[in-house]
Amino acid sequence: MEPNATLAPHEMMEVHELFNMKTTGLAKAKAIDGMVTDKDLKVLIEEDIAQSMQDLQDLQPYVELARTQMQQRQSRVSQLRSEQRQSRVSQLRSEQRQSRVSPLRSEQRQSRVSPLRSATADRTTEEAFQEEAVQSEHEHRPWV
Repeated sequence: MEPNATLAPHEMMEVHELFNMKTTGLAKAKAIDGMVTDKDLKVLIEEDIAQSMQDLQDLQPYVELARTQMQQRQSRVSQLRSEQRQSRVSQLRSEQRQSRVSPLRSEQRQSRVSPLRSATADRTTEEAFQEEAVQSEHEHRPWV
């Protein structure tokens, strides 16, 4: 294995599955080794046990690499989630501060502008009533 080797996520899964398959095969071979009475079959099972143990030893560095990489990725994911939470909390706090300040500023602006607006609105309303009254007079007096 190369010193700076890395495994892709699907390779980590393959190593895990291969390791589990070899471990299960070894356990089964050891379990039936004591029950077999045929000498040729017993030799085959003992060879399988030896080969499975060697295969597991060969896979061990890859299993450790996969475990290390998975822990690093989980640590990075946890760190990113923590940063996202902190960012969201800061954003919410900022929004809360703005919502507390904005109504006060809005009320202050309205209190400064409100008399002008209401005077303009009243004048406009009065003018509209006068125009309407004049029009209705003209409508009722067709001779004018």
